[in-house]
Amino acid sequence: MGEPESRLTVLRQRLANCKLVAIFRGFPQDAVLAIGEVLAAAGIRAFEVTADSNQAGETLKNLRKALGDEVLLGMGTVITGAELEIASNGRADFVVSPVLVPNLAVKAHEIGLLAVIGAMTPTEVLSAYQAGADLVKVFPANVLGPAYFKELQGPLGFIPTLATGGITPENFTEYLRAGAHAVGMGKSLVGEPNDWRKTLKVVPELADRILKALHEDCGLQHH
Repeated sequence: MGEPESRLTVLRQRLANCKLVAIFRGFPQDAVLAIGEVLAAAGIRAFEVTADSNQAGETLKNLRKALGDEVLLGMGTVITGAELEIASNGRADFVVSPVLVPNLAVKAHEIGLLAVIGAMTPTEVLSAYQAGADLVKVFPANVLGPAYFKELQGPLGFIPTLATGGITPENFTEYLRAGAHAVGMGKSLVGEPNDWRKTLKVVPELADRILKALHEDCGLQHH
């Protein structure tokens, strides 16, 4: 087993235990670091910084320095090979595409990164999985609703999905109970980029409430 494949095996095991990804889009680096440290201390173990954020690669690299290897770090909104390289140089563990991008999963795996590939329709979900996705991002989840994920379980229950888009602390357990493997949570968890210091004050309580609901409502642990 080569080095990239060995790394991927370990990462897949960790991803299997992940139920929540905190998503930062358009945040300044100091905000990601400050909020990320608080969330990690509360027990959140997976973070995504989107590629369209300022200095996304440097932000990932510094987040890794701050949080260590106990967390999973990813770059979101990845479409191009150049963005894959930025993710790798930033010491990411996974990349996330907004839509089904041909060959992205294969290229990601070649450099030791997991691939979370975007999809919406059942055909796209299956195509993303067949293209090598380790997790299929179903977006926009709030437009589709929890019932959509429940229906997917019939023919496509073997495909692990990440529900993203409009996921909140109030509704995320509905998606998990309906069959989503995990959820991605953006501004409802980390707030807005231009008001992040206010968010920082409420993040600890919010994270505790989310993890408590994960355990009590779904009987799940987030590792």
